[in-house]
Amino acid sequence: MSTTSASMARMLTLLPWLQARGTVSLTEVAEHFGVSTDQLQRELATLTFVGPGQGGGELVDISYEDGLITVYDSQGLEFPLKFTAAEASALIAGLTLLSELPAGFEATASAVSALAKIHEAAGSAMAQAGGAMVVDHQRADSHVEQAIAQAISTSTQLVIEYANPVRHDLTSRQVEPLRLTAADGRSYLEAWCHQADGIRIFRLDRIATASATDLSNTVSLDILPNDPAQVILPDGFDVILHLQRSAEWVTEQRNCLEHRALPDGTIEATLRIGDARWLVGLMLELGTEARVLSSDAPEIDVPNAVQAAAREALANYA
Repeated sequence: MSTTSASMARMLTLLPWLQARGTVSLTEVAEHFGVSTDQLQRELATLTFVGPGQGGGELVDISYEDGLITVYDSQGLEFPLKFTAAEASALIAGLTLLSELPAGFEATASAVSALAKIHEAAGSAMAQAGGAMVVDHQRADSHVEQAIAQAISTSTQLVIEYANPVRHDLTSRQVEPLRLTAADGRSYLEAWCHQADGIRIFRLDRIATASATDLSNTVSLDILPNDPAQVILPDGFDVILHLQRSAEWVTEQRNCLEHRALPDGTIEATLRIGDARWLVGLMLELGTEARVLSSDAPEIDVPNAVQAAAREALANYA
């Protein structure tokens, strides 16, 4: 168990343990949990930011000054957590997806163990909620998954062939695999790409091959943001689109930074675009349902590029 997960497990136990004992000395608690008093005070400080809200009277209230610890308000967090059927369903879906990621044995075993416990606890509620749950997960090639899992566990570099969804070709990349994540039923590899000289994210089901090397990683997880969603957002440029209500689905894409409804019922949306050709394809798909208000696209006039692509497509029918 890593330091972070050990600390989290301890804090989940710490609050009900303190609540049951009243005022107790800092040293005694530290000895009981096998941590230093400094570590214990850091965890107590973290607990003071926990609660159902951030307003007055909504956070855990703990005093740990003068060598004594007293819990004045636990916000009810000393009681066992109860899930609704919907919450249990969401946890089961997430853990099912996590258990299928090509991570190390320990991480997968933990996900499977937690999944079994939640299934057992929520069995009757899940049955009442109805039906079987289907987790639609886009799987990658098993050899690719094994190579990535091995590279992450040994902190070694890979050479991958990646299918570009815009150019419809394969590109060779030398990458330093750092972390696996999942979103919207797909698995992603977060890695340092030597060709791009930066962090990039690769969909596992688009990695055609993954070959091990004897080169060690030169970067670590510290360079990644805490939120994997920040990495999924592509590098590139921003474009502002004016959308008809029928094209509202565009705002549901992961690379939509913001959107707002206009008085006439249409929508203004800002998208982060990784490749201008993808934007051209999107505009062709939308037709009269969208127009470009502004674009930071480098070295390309988007409206003219869309017109040229449309003329080329029409010429094929002739």
